[in-house]
Amino acid sequence: MADYQVHITRLHSDHSFQHFAASISGELSPQNLITINPSMGKGFIRKVNPEDGLSVRLWNVILNQPTRLFKHAVPATGSRGFNLVYIITPEYCQLKTIGTHTQFNNYDARTSYLLADDVAYDFEIAAFHPIQVIDLSVSSEWLKLQFEKRILPFPDLWERTVKTDAPFVFSDICSTTVNLTINELFEIIIHDGTRNSVVRSLVVVLVAEFFKKMFNRQPAEAYAIKDVHFEKIMEAENILLAHLQKNLPSLEQIAKSVALSESTFKRHFKAIFGKSIYEYYLEKKMDLAKQLMLENALSVNDTAERLGYEKVSNFIEIFKKHHGYSPGVLKKKRTP
Repeated sequence: MADYQVHITRLHSDHSFQHFAASISGELSPQNLITINPSMGKGFIRKVNPEDGLSVRLWNVILNQPTRLFKHAVPATGSRGFNLVYIITPEYCQLKTIGTHTQFNNYDARTSYLLADDVAYDFEIAAFHPIQVIDLSVSSEWLKLQFEKRILPFPDLWERTVKTDAPFVFSDICSTTVNLTINELFEIIIHDGTRNSVVRSLVVVLVAEFFKKMFNRQPAEAYAIKDVHFEKIMEAENILLAHLQKNLPSLEQIAKSVALSESTFKRHFKAIFGKSIYEYYLEKKMDLAKQLMLENALSVNDTAERLGYEKVSNFIEIFKKHHGYSPGVLKKKRTP
């Protein structure tokens, strides 16, 4: 149970950031930097506004007690906003609920979330550990402009993103390209909050990478229809992603948890993602395996154990089938 409860305010104005600083008894500087009150912990939170419709908030804190950060749903008023959240320290900052749904994601790899303003969510933060997070707030007008400039060349995806009335939530494990961009963005903002043009260009890279992932994982025919079970399939996908490091529940159990029959679940999942549930699950699991070995320097045996394989040989066989080479080859490539 978290000892602190902190409401995450929207980033659409300096006034909201001032309100957020007051709510945590932090000291706010004219440079939009909040210094954490010593009674709560140490560190700071910085906000930058590279251009209209785009704001970035960086968290670099250590808190004295377990803390729950929560954001209320903001009723849609014609112009939908979005939050893109990057968890840099996933061991100590976990997404716990989205709307009324409890999440069970326990990733060791960095994770990103795209959530509409009209979606409530909260994160749980561990005490006495470094917490590093970057969250972006973008207006639908800013996002639309990127599509119109063809920085995000996915017009059908834009229509689905903005015009659906349903809660909008996507999550993904960060790729190597995204991690490098996040690292660069973090270093720039942490030391200097005035380099707006550089911050904007890095944010555009992150947003483009996220939408490219969304585009690639959904076949074109899925955009043409407004799948009546789209949101339920997204909920089911979150369950799959939450079990990458443990045994997957049966398809019957997953289908039941999102109020679908197993046959409907299978049919609509393949229509949206273009592959079977187990194909998708293994693809994500093997992508995570590669990332754990590259970025966390885990051995092949440790990675297999982390992902729930009792026999390392089974893990090696599936990894090789997915990537085209054995995990041992990957480790040799990484070794200088």
